[in-house]
Amino acid sequence: ANKLQRYFMEKTRLGIPAIFHEECLHGLVASYSTSFPHPIAMAGTFDRDLVKEVYTMVAKETRLRGGHQALTPVVDIARDARWGRVEESYGEDPYLTSQMGISAVRGFQGEGPEIDGEHIAATLKHFAAHGQPENGTNTAPANYSERILREVHFFPFREIIQKAGAKSVMTTYHEIDGVPINANKWLVNDVLREEWGFEGFVVSDYYSIREMHQRYGIDAHRVAADGKHAAELALNAGVNIELPNPDCYRHVVELVEEGKISESTIDKLVGEMLKVKFELGLFDFPYVDPDKAAAFCGSEENRSLAKKAALRAVTLLENRDQTVPLDLND
Repeated sequence: ANKLQRYFMEKTRLGIPAIFHEECLHGLVASYSTSFPHPIAMAGTFDRDLVKEVYTMVAKETRLRGGHQALTPVVDIARDARWGRVEESYGEDPYLTSQMGISAVRGFQGEGPEIDGEHIAATLKHFAAHGQPENGTNTAPANYSERILREVHFFPFREIIQKAGAKSVMTTYHEIDGVPINANKWLVNDVLREEWGFEGFVVSDYYSIREMHQRYGIDAHRVAADGKHAAELALNAGVNIELPNPDCYRHVVELVEEGKISESTIDKLVGEMLKVKFELGLFDFPYVDPDKAAAFCGSEENRSLAKKAALRAVTLLENRDQTVPLDLND
């Protein structure tokens, strides 16, 4: 992380530090990090303080190793058991999900608005209605009325943004009413920014902007003629940056020169990301101490918290009417 950051700080024209994002669903996804129970298990504790404590530790392990942004919490409302990502969510209840999400974000980011050297920016995902796809198929369309969207699927995002100040939101792969999320200005700008007052930045799910044209050579949404057109749609919708690396957004300069994207649009999208970099203190403290990271990450103290969380997450079921063991001959 230090080597990469030094390049951006010392070898580029403007010397702007980079934000490094990491997967932190139930702990930093890296060797020697502490692994905690999955969110669906944490939801079963109904313990907001414990969730905050866990993600405070995850944030510190991540920040000490050079990470600045967690691609979590997942606050999708999971209402189809066939969906293969239920364990990433906090379940089917919008209120419980919002409460767990608020605690997770406060754990990741601290009490804010600034983010100190032991915390990181949280990312709410997947916006929106990703947890109840048609037939339970991951990334399949989610065609629901605006009432269902607002009362069920939007609820946790709005609550967490307005009460915990999440710094980032991730768009996703699917479509609503035939419009891919990354091209949906109503969702990404009108609802998220203008209605709810979101002041952070929006990231795409991995290669989801490309998928408006194609996916690994297979036809996907096909609403964009090519990657350049996909970038135009996403930028005009309000997606600040594509993850995981430059792909469609490599065409930004061309799109501005051709008048398809205004400079003011780019200024706004870049400004929102710069704001978070300042809040993270990256301009003042861009580097990390490897020895400090090695001493803290995966330590016995951290593992003891993981054990505490695991024990709290155990769920016992009553064997009414001797339901189990099942009689296989019946």
